[in-house]
Order: sequence, then structure tokens, then C-alpha cells
Amino acid sequence: MTKLSQRGGSDVDLTSELFELAVKKRHGDVQVVIPPERFEEFDWICHLLDVVDSQWEVSPAEERSVMAAFVQRVQDELGEVWNEVRPVATLGDLVAIRRDGLPAFSEDTLRQLCADTTPIGCLKDPSTVTIAAGKAMRRAGVPKTFINDFLRWMRRVLQETSSASGESYVVRPAA
Repeated sequence: MTKLSQRGGSDVDLTSELFELAVKKRHGDVQVVIPPERFEEFDWICHLLDVVDSQWEVSPAEERSVMAAFVQRVQDELGEVWNEVRPVATLGDLVAIRRDGLPAFSEDTLRQLCADTTPIGCLKDPSTVTIAAGKAMRRAGVPKTFINDFLRWMRRVLQETSSASGESYVVRPAA
């Protein structure tokens, strides 16, 4: 349990201490005890942290839009073509971004693969890749004659896929 100190510091010191306690409360299982006369200020700081954190969350469409605008601005202002990376979260994202080298699938199989929601983490994990890839191929109707080619493509593209942070991955688009 963490308590706000009862020392007689300045308002700035007490506010800083309230902020530190709010952050600790937010990121852990810490119980915080706040004197009643400081609770409203503590509650306001907690609300402020919620608002700031929510502003960091963007949809994949917004992220792609910002990335595209950035790439265009670099090209316009610096005359450089930036070799961008694209965020990928699923097998479907990989198929949509990196179609180079895929076997000659039917349109229906490609559509199913592009819609596949198998997480990249499952495909990179040796303990789950076989089951995850097998289920994805079965759902998409990958013909038996293309299984080896598809797995070879998937291994190659996954090797070129980097972890951005935690469960987030990026890959360079096909050249």
C-alpha cells in the first residue's frame, strides 16, 4: 500500500507526488491511500492519464493514412523514396502486403487468405506454427499441390517480418 506523504511540502511537490502515485496505481496492483482533501486532485490526474493514453491509440486505417502521408511528404520535400515498412498483425496482412512469390491461387483462395486472422505471433512461434498454418490453409482452401510452396513463401516472408514491439510486427512491402 502506498500513501501520500503527510510532509508539509509545496503544492508542486504534493501534485508531483500525486502524479507519481497515479502512475503507480495505473501500472500495477498498488493500492493507493489519498487524504480526502487531495482526492479530487488525484482523481483529476487519473482522468488526465486516461485521456492522454487514449490519444495514443489509433485504428489500423489511421496508422496507414499517417504513414502514407509521411512517405509522400518525404518524397515531395526531400525527393527521396522512403523504403517504408507496413504494420502487420495477421497472416491476412502478410498476404495482402507481400503477394510476391505466392503460388498461383484462385481468387477465392487469395480472398480467404487476405481475410485470415491468424496472428503473426502464432506463425513465428515454433510451438504453434504448424497448427496455425494448417488451420489457415484449410480455411482458405489451399490445394494440396500448393502446400509446400505456400509454406516456403510463409517462412521467407516471416523471416523478413520484424517485431516492432510486443505483439506488433512490421514488414517491407514487395519491391
